[in-house]
Amino acid sequence: MTRTVENVLTCLNEAGLLDAVSLGTLSYSDALLDITFDNRTVKRGSLFICKGKAFKEEYLFSAFENGALLYVADHVITESLPYLLVKDIRLAMSRLGALFFEEACRDVVKIGITGTKGKTTVAVLINAILDSYCMEQYSKKSALLSSLYTYDGKARLPSALTTPEAIEFWRHLKNAGESGLPFAVCEVSSQGLKYRRVEDVCFDTALFLNIGNDHISEVEHPDFEDYFSSKLKIFDRARYACVNSGASFGQAITAYAEQNCEAVYTFGFFSDDTLHCRSYGIQNGRECVSVSFEGGAFEEYELCQLGRHNVENALAAILVAKLYGVPEEHIRRGLLNAEIKGRGEEYVTDDGEVRVIVDYAHNGMSLEALYAYVREAYVDSFVITVFGCPGGKAKNRRRDMGEMAARYSDFVILTEDDPANESVDGICREIAVCLDETHTPYICEYDRGQAIALAFQTRRGKTVILLCGKGAEQTQKRACGEEHYGGDVVLAKKQIERYNRSVVPIG
Repeated sequence: MTRTVENVLTCLNEAGLLDAVSLGTLSYSDALLDITFDNRTVKRGSLFICKGKAFKEEYLFSAFENGALLYVADHVITESLPYLLVKDIRLAMSRLGALFFEEACRDVVKIGITGTKGKTTVAVLINAILDSYCMEQYSKKSALLSSLYTYDGKARLPSALTTPEAIEFWRHLKNAGESGLPFAVCEVSSQGLKYRRVEDVCFDTALFLNIGNDHISEVEHPDFEDYFSSKLKIFDRARYACVNSGASFGQAITAYAEQNCEAVYTFGFFSDDTLHCRSYGIQNGRECVSVSFEGGAFEEYELCQLGRHNVENALAAILVAKLYGVPEEHIRRGLLNAEIKGRGEEYVTDDGEVRVIVDYAHNGMSLEALYAYVREAYVDSFVITVFGCPGGKAKNRRRDMGEMAARYSDFVILTEDDPANESVDGICREIAVCLDETHTPYICEYDRGQAIALAFQTRRGKTVILLCGKGAEQTQKRACGEEHYGGDVVLAKKQIERYNRSVVPIG
């Protein structure tokens, strides 16, 4: 959407962000046709944002060669080009993203979801329910901004970040508005909240699923207080709040939401919850739940995934659907047919002896929830866990996941999971400390494909093999960049096929 230089100056001035102005030959009335921070996507007449520690002067000159008219930065990069200096480049990106794109998406109902675990699953469930409803009502789907992929009405793209940078987040919402999509379902990470990527987004409904000890490191959140306070920011500009009543620090979450939102709704297992789950359990191979909305009659739903943690995810989705008046048929269809790749996908050998579960569980909290399901559903099975931890991210995950694996596994195989610039050996040694302390049997196999093969070789009778951390991903982030490795699902299926061929049927 076209804005003028004067519009940009006014926006930054009103936010108290403007530090210095050097317009050169530009005038206040000159039009700025777009905004971007990527010199490769600059269009003629763009406002260009200079951000990041790795920003190079050559990016700026490339942007102006491609048609940029004015740059925004937190320090002077060159005096030879028109610029605006700001005190906080991240907040400036948020404000300017809203200036350029908010008007186009005013009619889009924005649903934001945060939590330590379950964000992606809940986002996909809500999206599936709304897609079913919107296709019937409007012949349109709903937008989805998630760690799986992004769909905004104009494109379906792989996701680089759970929550994109502010300008791109706003651009996706603008695309949704221009495409006539009624809803946008958005995962909102603690990093997205802390670094103001959604600072100016007014969520119609904000969901807080849970909170655990994750993302604590020198590169993410210095302590739990910073992590928790960042998560709570999702309510700062939200109209309605939906809160898991059973979450840790649930009272503090609810109190914060009540201070900022028009209304707070809860979901969980307490009788006074807005959406109360009376019971759940497996029937005919499906997880089934019985819930009551606002004290009404209990209704039964079948889910596409098993386990209590997925029941909680489904409750969040049902509550949102109920609040927006989605008819029952669409809720049931969405819950049953949602495709949640890499989240609790199960594969079993022909003889039923070996079951493989591929799951994105990548922190202690999500791994504990997965073990709780396995202990309930597959009693007396030998449990093998295959996992690693990413490099350059919260190191507390290594301890947390190691402790969970030591507590609930019969055997552990430590392997590669996006090591980035760290050595796989060093990461695995840090995890192994917990296994050594508890004398849990383990081996290290840094090739993930070989690690999965070893899991089959170390099985004992009825065995459950958990492949954790990667989900549906098919690349490893190494020091040289992203490299293809096949993917846990593909590799697991190959091992199951090999196992099935090796087993001679009786009779």
